[in-house]
Amino acid sequence: MKNKILKIVFLLVVVLGSISLPQTTHANFENGNRCVTSTSGSDSDSGDDSGTADGSWEQAGTKAHANAQKIWNFWKKKGFSGVQIAGVVGNVAHEGNFDIPDRAEGHYGSSEKENGISEGVVPSVGAGYPIGATGQPEGGGGHYQFTPYTKFAKLGSSDWKSSEKQSQFVWDSEVKKATWLASYKKIDTVEEAVAKWFSYYERGASLNPEKIASGKKAYEIFGGSSVSSSDDSALSDNTDDSDSTNNSTTNACYNSSSSGGDNVSAGKIVDFARTIKGYFTYVQVHGEKYIGSVNSPDKNGTTDCSGFVWLVLAHEGYSVPKDMQWYTKTMEDDAKGKHQYLKEVKPEEAKAGDIVIVNTGGGSGDEGHTAILTEDWKAKESDTQNTTKIIQMGGDPSANGVNESTFSYSFLSLVQKTHTITLARAVEKK
Repeated sequence: MKNKILKIVFLLVVVLGSISLPQTTHANFENGNRCVTSTSGSDSDSGDDSGTADGSWEQAGTKAHANAQKIWNFWKKKGFSGVQIAGVVGNVAHEGNFDIPDRAEGHYGSSEKENGISEGVVPSVGAGYPIGATGQPEGGGGHYQFTPYTKFAKLGSSDWKSSEKQSQFVWDSEVKKATWLASYKKIDTVEEAVAKWFSYYERGASLNPEKIASGKKAYEIFGGSSVSSSDDSALSDNTDDSDSTNNSTTNACYNSSSSGGDNVSAGKIVDFARTIKGYFTYVQVHGEKYIGSVNSPDKNGTTDCSGFVWLVLAHEGYSVPKDMQWYTKTMEDDAKGKHQYLKEVKPEEAKAGDIVIVNTGGGSGDEGHTAILTEDWKAKESDTQNTTKIIQMGGDPSANGVNESTFSYSFLSLVQKTHTITLARAVEKK
C-alpha cells in the first residue's frame, strides 16, 4: 500500500511539474559583468504588474502576456522586424519566462514574493557559476536570466520589476554594438531568428526546439507579419518606455573609472570571457577552426592561453592578427613596439580587461603564459605573491578549460625564473 501511495505522489509531481514549470536556464548576455546597473529617477516604478491575472503569456489579459508584450514592443522600437522580435521572445519564453519579470534561477512559481529577486529571493547556483558583485558565485535572474544576476541589478532592487529596463540593459550592454547585429536584422524566418539569438546572445550549446515553437506563437499573437525591420530605429538609444520616468541608466563597468581609458570597455572584455568559462581543452594549436568560430565558440574545441585572449578580443571587435596567429612572445613584442594589437600600460594603470603576459624567453607558448585581468593590477604586490584576479585558458591543472584564478597561483612557475611581465591594453580597430 505504501509503495502505491509513493507511486501516485511521484506521478502527480511529474504531471504538475510538466504543466506549470517554465523551462529556466541561465543566460550567459547577457553581457555577464560584475557591475550593478544604477538608475536615477523615479523609484515608484512598479514595472510590469499591468495584467489582470496570473496565467499563460499566450493569453491576453494576464500579467505574463503584458510582460511579453512589453518585451515585444521594446525590440520593435529598436527596429527589429516581427520575425526578429519573435527570435528574442521565443528564447525568453524558456529562459526567465514572462510570469514575473524578476525570476530567480531555480525558482519556478508565479508568486513574486516567493520567486522574485526584487523581493530578496537569491538565485540558485551550481558548479562553475561566475563570481558576481557579491564576491560569490551567482545564479541567473530576470526575463533574460542574466548570469551572474548582479550584472543587471542588486538583490532587492525595484529595477528587476521592469521588463523594459531589462531589455534596455541587453541592448546597451551588448546588442547595439554587436558585430552580429547587422546579420541578425537580415533574418526573415522565425526558425532562424530563434536559433541565431540563441547562438549570438545566449551562446548556448543545444537549442531547445520548444523555443522555436514559442517564437512562432509570439509572431502569431503579437502580429509579427505587420512589423518590418527598420535600420534607423535600431541605431537609436532612445526609448519611450511606458514604465519609466526620467530614468537614466548607466553601467558601472563602462564609466571612465573602470574602462581603463583609450575607449577600451573593460566590461565587454571581461564579460564575454566569463561567458565561456569551462570551454575548450588546452592544446597548443592555433586557428579559429579549432574553437568553432568567433561568434559561435565550440565548447569542445581546443586552444591555448594566447588563443583564448585572441578569441575574446576578436569577439569584442578589437584588432587581432589573422586566424589567431600570435603567441606570448609576439604579443609582448607588439605591446612594446608596433602597437598593432596591444599597447603596454604601466602597472599602476592596468585595469580589468587589460592583458598580462609573462615570458621566460623564446617565442612559444611553452615559455610563457597570458591572461586577462578581472580587476585592477595590484602593482605593490611582489610577482610571486601577486593576488590580482585573472581569467585564463590553462594555468590551473585542476581546472577544466577557461577558468578564473589569481596571478600568483597561475604564473608562479614562470615568475620563479628569470622573466618579463608585460601589462597591455587592447587596441581598437581603426
